[in-house]
Amino acid sequence: MKAPASKGTPTFIIEAINNHKIINKQIGMTKKDKRQDRNNKKNKLISTQHPNQDVNDVIGGGAGAGGWNMKTSSMADKADRHQCYETAVQSPKADIGFCNKVFHLYRHRKAIHFKEDFSGTGILATEWVKSDPERTALCVDLDDATLQWGMQHHVKEAGAAGERVTMKCANVLDVKDPKVDLIASFNYSICLFHQRSLMLRYFQAAYESLVDDGVLVCDLFGGYQATYTPTVQHRRFDDFVYTWSKEHYNGLTNEIMCSISFSFADKSSLKRSFVYDFRLWTVAEFKEAMLEAGFKDIRVWWRNERKVNQPSQDDSINTSDTRSNKKSATKVDDDDQADDVDVEVDEAEEEVVDENKLRYKEKKQMKQQRKGALEQMEELEINQAKQQEALLEHLGTSSDYIEVDSIPQTASWNVYVVALR
Repeated sequence: MKAPASKGTPTFIIEAINNHKIINKQIGMTKKDKRQDRNNKKNKLISTQHPNQDVNDVIGGGAGAGGWNMKTSSMADKADRHQCYETAVQSPKADIGFCNKVFHLYRHRKAIHFKEDFSGTGILATEWVKSDPERTALCVDLDDATLQWGMQHHVKEAGAAGERVTMKCANVLDVKDPKVDLIASFNYSICLFHQRSLMLRYFQAAYESLVDDGVLVCDLFGGYQATYTPTVQHRRFDDFVYTWSKEHYNGLTNEIMCSISFSFADKSSLKRSFVYDFRLWTVAEFKEAMLEAGFKDIRVWWRNERKVNQPSQDDSINTSDTRSNKKSATKVDDDDQADDVDVEVDEAEEEVVDENKLRYKEKKQMKQQRKGALEQMEELEINQAKQQEALLEHLGTSSDYIEVDSIPQTASWNVYVVALR
């Protein structure tokens, strides 16, 4: 209760007395009492501003129109896990570029009809139809919610091209029609099959889904650090940090549990947004099962981590030839200088006979012609290399990958396994 205002008592003395009483009251309050007191004041304020609404509805941002949400949403609450995944993990243009490259390389024609197994949001299939007005694509996945997300965010946004994309919620083991030119199974999806019998069934289904000269492209990871657990890898992007975790590995079954998480600047996170229970297969096991399923030939493309610092195979050959050409040209120059010295010595003495002068001139002319021919060859090889590079760029090649017969022992590697029907 406030102190009564006595006649002649200054106002500031009365306020000091009242504040002192309030402080004394709070000192004697427990934490629970103080919390209850704050809630009472908050409820009183809300009741004044929203007299016709329930206090709990207003605080929770509930049914009341124009409700007062006391909780601020975090960056993780506002984030879309599918968008984060596509930003961090997928490279649809590069993947389609690689598919174009290998199909044209082995079949010498353009692939038209495409199927994306384990398609998820169908971003790869959408990129496929956008790359050519004749192309069609079929997406197959068991998760209908993810397919619907892809329909809204990719297929419909692709406009007229999106009309050539079909999305099917089904098991990839069961979908064998319509026949397609090319099947892509990426993001290590075949590792979801833990039994060889299921993996073989998938390759058989893929074989039956392809036209006579069709191609299946899968990806796989490995390396001697692939089974190290627990291990965590981070990559920073503009809006979040991507975390790939290898949580547990079973050496008896070769099964590994992995997950993907995203963390944000406000310290909120989407932990284990995607969880994968993989069986780590080897390239040899892939090849054996593919051949057993009926495929005629298997090719392996390895990610060359040293590619950035080294020329390509073609460029290496050209570089070697160029070096030998330069060496030959240098030798020609040295010979010319030596000949010039000889001539000066001869001229310092008595004049040489006309026959010797004629031989020297002929020899020098021949060497100059040879030097010019070597320079022309060098220029021709450079132009051919540029044309080859332009062709590969036109085909959309991913130059980070090279075809190999073996893989060196490295900490980690990624490969494309290409099966030819």
